[in-house]
Amino acid sequence: MLLPFYSNNLNEYYVTLARKNFARRKECLDKITTKEQAETYVREVRSKIEKIFTFPKRTPLNVTITGKNTYEDYSVENILYYSRPSYPVTANMYLPAERKGKVPAILFLCGHAIAGKGNDIYRTACITLVKKGFAVFVVDPVEQGERQQYLDSPTPFGLCGNHTLMGKHLSLCGEWFGVWRTWDAVRALDYMETREEIDSSRIGVTGNSGGGTLTTWLAASDPRPVAVVPSCYVTSWKHNVENELPADIEQKPPCTFAYGLEMGDFLLAQAPRHIMIQGQERDFFDPRGVVETFEEVKKINSLLSGNDTQYFIGPDDHGYFKANREAMYGFFTEHLMGKKDPSEPEITLSPEKETFAIEGGVLKNLPGNKYLRTITKELGEELKKARKEKTAEELKTILRDILKITPPEKAPYYRKLRWRMLKEGLYRNRYGLETEENVIMAVLADHSPQIAYNPCNVKKNVTLFIPSADSREELGLRSPAEEETLFALDMRGIGELTPSGVDLAWNAFFSFYQFDYHFAVQSYMWNAPLLGKRVFDILSAVALITENAPEDMVLTVEGHGRGCIPALMAALLSDKIHFLKLTEESIGSYEEILDDPFDELPLSFMAPGILKEMDLPDMKKAVAHKLVEA
Repeated sequence: MLLPFYSNNLNEYYVTLARKNFARRKECLDKITTKEQAETYVREVRSKIEKIFTFPKRTPLNVTITGKNTYEDYSVENILYYSRPSYPVTANMYLPAERKGKVPAILFLCGHAIAGKGNDIYRTACITLVKKGFAVFVVDPVEQGERQQYLDSPTPFGLCGNHTLMGKHLSLCGEWFGVWRTWDAVRALDYMETREEIDSSRIGVTGNSGGGTLTTWLAASDPRPVAVVPSCYVTSWKHNVENELPADIEQKPPCTFAYGLEMGDFLLAQAPRHIMIQGQERDFFDPRGVVETFEEVKKINSLLSGNDTQYFIGPDDHGYFKANREAMYGFFTEHLMGKKDPSEPEITLSPEKETFAIEGGVLKNLPGNKYLRTITKELGEELKKARKEKTAEELKTILRDILKITPPEKAPYYRKLRWRMLKEGLYRNRYGLETEENVIMAVLADHSPQIAYNPCNVKKNVTLFIPSADSREELGLRSPAEEETLFALDMRGIGELTPSGVDLAWNAFFSFYQFDYHFAVQSYMWNAPLLGKRVFDILSAVALITENAPEDMVLTVEGHGRGCIPALMAALLSDKIHFLKLTEESIGSYEEILDDPFDELPLSFMAPGILKEMDLPDMKKAVAHKLVEA
């Protein structure tokens, strides 16, 4: 495969957008100088974040203490609670042996360690905190610890890949995985408030990596914690975009950029409170963003109250290492106990099995449990039953809204690119389409026996080939038929627009956690799905092809593999597309992949909430008069 010519365009497009968002927000923050202005800013931020975190109604927790282990100066209870019906959360409650009245408490949220609450570092932190006199409640995140979802049907994707798998399926149903993760923590606080040992006016929250993420989301959506210490997550999304850093789907809240938000806003939504933002010198989450976010949060916090705002950058790489843990201990003891005790003693760990709330520590051993993928499949089935049949015109209107696109009013500006000879008598004539302002985001090519510099001299029959990943590779040496003009389109992020960064050297194009996914989740943050942008690229190419075409021209769009999805959507939205061919490799429906543990359809070929309104078969039915056999 030839190196793509415009590989940086998609990345730089999103870098530019992120920088503009960061600059607009900074300008707004710089103008805040009074308490009243700070209060207004916090209210506005909270209002926006409440639109992102749409939680379900509270249901009974149905708490069960399944076991208890007593040690020299503390005990550990093994606990089950249900954050949603049939959706259990496994947890441990650490309690000091000696207590004088109610004690302050810490909710400890685990990062991306497969052992979850059983991870050695996390248990070391919990035991240290309980020895200092805190009650500590630690919960297993979904797909970690006792809550692993795929042990009976293992996937090749790993922990982060499985999170993405669950997250993209939820997204099809209009749900965000981050809300599910955060709701587990909200319900953990609900349970902590019921415990007579705990002083609910003195609750702190901390976590590292994915736990730092959840600490941030909980801080944004729940006013109850009075002190929060997110570690090894908070930087700025601007830095993440600039550094081409992918992150879990729950770490990328939808619509945040569209609302003009940055990471610091999630720590300000419930301000004022005590906050320590932690990072590491050698972390992939850029420590420069730790300092920048600290300065923003400190300014607003200081205008609102005397609450303490700190940051701590440890000397290590990504992880909750001892220096960071001790900074956290000192912060919590100071603000929740009135004394500063940062030291960590030598900790002896008991066998991990002593933390299990379920027999054998395996979720499938728990009667009545439902895996998240099962719940998602049921949600998809409910949405299908609730969907009403729509006319083609109704589907068009709704699809444009889902994809957040308006069909182009005119043909895009194009640049004449170098032609390539594919073989003797067959040339690939190339045109760079500026489907974003002044930026080539798609490359249109025609396969022709002649060198050409103009894409508008078309014959009566025109075919526009939409590839799965690379039109040059997939179209090969195919020549146009007699009286046919054969075009191929590499949409943004495809073929010649394939990004060259984000671990491309060692990972596959559509691999979980790599560049295609990286740009797809960014597009969700802008409330402008990458799928919609790709459909817009197709519609722009159609506008260019048909601009000076003869009146009797017949245009056929031919989708290949994953490219069948945007091709189908373009055919529904455009009356200028007369016929549609879909290859056998096309995706049958979105619904059928909801329960597929090996589903590899990239997030970039999905749109949030689309199953609420339609599925691919509904669109195929609407364009049945255009469908021809491939």
